Amino acid sequence: MAIKNNRSKVNLMMATLLLGSFITTLSETLMNNGLPMIMEETHVSQMSAQWLNTGYMLVAGMIMPLAAFFMHRFPLKRLFTMTMGIFLIGTLISTFAPNFTFLLLGRLVQAIAVGINMPLVTNVLTIIIPAKNRGLAIGIAGIIINLGPAIGPTLSGVILEFYDWRILFIVLLPFAILTLICTQFFVENLLEPKKISADFQSVLYAIVGLGSLLYSLGRLGESDSNGIYTALFALVGIDFIMIFIKRQFKIGKPLLDLRVFAYKQYRLRIFITLLVSGSIMAPELMLPLFNQNILKVSQIISVEVMIPSALAMAVLSPFAGRLYDKMGIEKMAMIGGTFRINYCSTNVFL
Repeated sequence: MAIKNNRSKVNLMMATLLLGSFITTLSETLMNNGLPMIMEETHVSQMSAQWLNTGYMLVAGMIMPLAAFFMHRFPLKRLFTMTMGIFLIGTLISTFAPNFTFLLLGRLVQAIAVGINMPLVTNVLTIIIPAKNRGLAIGIAGIIINLGPAIGPTLSGVILEFYDWRILFIVLLPFAILTLICTQFFVENLLEPKKISADFQSVLYAIVGLGSLLYSLGRLGESDSNGIYTALFALVGIDFIMIFIKRQFKIGKPLLDLRVFAYKQYRLRIFITLLVSGSIMAPELMLPLFNQNILKVSQIISVEVMIPSALAMAVLSPFAGRLYDKMGIEKMAMIGGTFRINYCSTNVFL
């Protein structure tokens, strides 16, 4: 933990971790503007093409419960190298995909890295940054982590106005390689690895439960989907999640410590976070499709619609971090919630 006393090492390590996180989260929404072009070239329906995003989030969500185990089981440098290596492999598969099946496979491999990296980077930041400066630091980190999904549709729109959809993956390759190189020089191990084993049943219940539930939610938007089939997957997902939750309270070393949900304020804040995340991510997926398929505007015009929110997020994140340190979470949530309500109301009436 001596690295915490060396500002230059901390900064280099943070820069490396945030670069990797930015690249992986950028890929999350980078495909949004590319779906119409991919649909035309690979001859798949819009609902099938959307699985490039839905499947991506499905796999990432299934892997996230394992992030805490990986962080304690493996040295940070090795773990981050592994996740970025997986991301690089997924990007290469998608870049040279001969058909839609391989393209989807590459996206799912990318998502494995995202499912580990997102919680991993956040946890590392809370370890190496003093509590008094945590708001500002996480605000700066928010520029990187949150800006990735925010500018993904914008960047993809600009690229696709002039190039093929494969360029969306090619532009990620040099940054993924750079992150892997920097990891070897600047990332240090923060925690002593422990020889712990993950509870296999918990892993199985989490993957089946989350996978089935998220898959059923993804099918809700398909007009030709079988309602009974979708409901069956939802019920299976809920049942396995309930079994997973009960098991975490029975075993001595749970995969996830769910006792924190006994606190009402924690449950409330998690619920609010889910709502805010959904209200941010949903427009980033729907607007490009709406603009190009319904309004029939060009990709460059579709990009211009997305630019203001991306710029606002980039500019305001560090200021929000400073205000968090001074005002606390409650007042910040009220301010942010007010702007979000105004934003949604404006879009509805427009």
